[in-house]
Amino acid sequence: MATLARRALVQAHRGLESCQPELCTSIAADDDAVDQLERQVDEWGRAVITRFQPMAGDLRRVLSAMRAAMDLECISDEAVYISRIICGYPATTQLAETKLLAKLFTEAIELFTTAIRAYVEGDAANAYALVPRKKLLDDEHARVVATLAERIQQEPARAIDYLNLIFITRHLKRVGGHAASIAEETVFIVTARDIRHTLAGGKIKVLFVSVSNSVRSQMAEMWLKKIGGERFLAYSAGLEPGKVDPFAVEVMREVGIDMSQNTTRNVFDLYKAGEMFHYIITVCDKASAGRCPAFPGAVQRLDWDIPLPALAADTREEKLRQLREIRDAIRERVEQWYKMTGPIGREPAPSRNTA
Repeated sequence: MATLARRALVQAHRGLESCQPELCTSIAADDDAVDQLERQVDEWGRAVITRFQPMAGDLRRVLSAMRAAMDLECISDEAVYISRIICGYPATTQLAETKLLAKLFTEAIELFTTAIRAYVEGDAANAYALVPRKKLLDDEHARVVATLAERIQQEPARAIDYLNLIFITRHLKRVGGHAASIAEETVFIVTARDIRHTLAGGKIKVLFVSVSNSVRSQMAEMWLKKIGGERFLAYSAGLEPGKVDPFAVEVMREVGIDMSQNTTRNVFDLYKAGEMFHYIITVCDKASAGRCPAFPGAVQRLDWDIPLPALAADTREEKLRQLREIRDAIRERVEQWYKMTGPIGREPAPSRNTA
């Protein structure tokens, strides 16, 4: 399937560069073969699940194979759509601006090839590294579309041809999306980690939730930024947000972390805005944690249950002492969790931690 889909993409590129209508027939034939193979993989996958009821790693392999086959079929379809534009509008291929698409084609095909190689070899590290590369393709797509839009304004008589090139760029962008999806399936097979909700740059979004977003969640956010900022994007929010505790700011400053500009957020505002996170980590008591909404797309929900003393100390020094204990406890918890998640290729952290 991958060989046929890749060949269709390469032929579509060649067809655009040299205007060879005969390539359309070949691309369509390859697509028919890919469609048939996708149906076979789907049937085999359903049969395996029904007859053998695979568990854990075996089930991941079956489901991922079925999803990867769908991505391959979609990539082949994108090549067909490109070929139809090329064959249906030969004047489009005569535009000098077709050269603008060369980098897009090259990057899309390279992403696809790398994703397939990682999938076949079970190379989770290379698969994970591929995901942020899709942003490069997206950026190039945006640049080319902006240039073509200018051409339409300059030469309205040829607007349809420039629009056709814009449509081709859109199909290539989708190829990149499907390549990234195959890479994500590879990581899922090898590590059991679902990275579909990572951001561009490969960083994983983590939301720490407490009651007021004034002490614990703020500290957890800042510790993760310091300890794992190369892999994670940390945020915090509160169920009933108040103000960031100035004493918490002071004790964090003692360890070289500046929270003076931090503000509080309402977790329900993030929820209503449709924000998505890879991890939702509550750092309040279990009763309060149960009020945290179920965010769309949250892959794992962790409840750390870090107690917060009344902080009704008689003296400033006593309150600072209590907050230092909380600060250090949260640091230890974040460090432990960071080590558990580990680099790609190691076993993932448990899906839920209620300790």
